[in-house]
Amino acid sequence: HLENLGNFVDQVAIKNFQEVLLGQKAAKDVADEWAKFLTKEQQDWMAKNKK
Repeated sequence: HLENLGNFVDQVAIKNFQEVLLGQKAAKDVADEWAKFLTKEQQDWMAKNKK
């Protein structure tokens, strides 16, 4: 599992989603941030779990 996924789901995703709903951020910007975060987490996990 990705180590920081719980924090992402519980805090970052909720905060960002609210910002989109309030018009404070564009949905594309939030999606790009999420993609960047999740890609880094996956790369870190893959580096730690090489066989």
